[in-house]
Amino acid sequence: MESGTGDAEHKSAYIAFSGEINGRNAEQIIALSVQLTLQGFKRLYFLFSTTGGSVRSGIDIYNVLRGLPAQIVFHNVGSVDSIGSTVFLAGDKRYACPQSAFTFHGLGYDTSGPVRLELKALQEIMSSMKSDQARLIDVLTDRTYMDSEKATEMLREAKTIDAKSALAQGIVHEIQPIAVPQGSAMYAIVTQA
Repeated sequence: MESGTGDAEHKSAYIAFSGEINGRNAEQIIALSVQLTLQGFKRLYFLFSTTGGSVRSGIDIYNVLRGLPAQIVFHNVGSVDSIGSTVFLAGDKRYACPQSAFTFHGLGYDTSGPVRLELKALQEIMSSMKSDQARLIDVLTDRTYMDSEKATEMLREAKTIDAKSALAQGIVHEIQPIAVPQGSAMYAIVTQA
């Protein structure tokens, strides 16, 4: 993590993140968010872009950010894809740059190399994937204008939407360019693959 200088009187910290949502990066996002909250920052403003990644890591970030005693703000600065959209929805305020986009899709299961799966293992994988998908639908219906039918369709159809569509569906509250005030406290999370 790299820290910048800034006037703590603003009580806002600007955090740049552009990377994959994985276990290591989730740990960094959570640790920095908790640290800044303990330092007295009342608003955490994420300049956010991600290709997505681990559902479980994304849900961890979402739940921790929703529980912090600080206002959480997310600003889509490029593209927020896959589980990144769920993390983004943790924001109390959510913005998108005019040229930004969001991608939603269903869950997949990755393997490395040849894998032999027996029926029991396949059933466990299916059960886990269904549970994860239900959690994603819960977040979408709770934090946007989507009902469960629309949320399920977004995930099933692998939809990419622009900022205007995101505004219409309640994913973002406003479309606006980034404007970090001079002298703000700024931090960058250096991501790892």
